[in-house]
Amino acid sequence: MLVLGPNSTCDVCLECYTTGVNIAHAISCGHVFCQKCLDHLMQQKCPLCRERFSPRDIRKLHVDLVLP
Repeated sequence: MLVLGPNSTCDVCLECYTTGVNIAHAISCGHVFCQKCLDHLMQQKCPLCRERFSPRDIRKLHVDLVLP
C-alpha cells in the first residue's frame, strides 16, 4: 500500500499534493509525481530512476487528505 502524508510533495516541483492542480500520479516504476510535472517531461523517463514509461501507464492516485 502506498501512503502519502499530508505534507507529501512532488519530487520535481516540491509542491504539496492537493486535489487541485498538483494531483499525485504514479508511473510504472512506482514513483509518484504531480501530473503537471509529468506533462512537462521532455522524454518519458522517470526523473528518479530513469526507467521509461508510457503516458498510458500513468495512474491517478486517490489521496485522502487529513485536514487539521
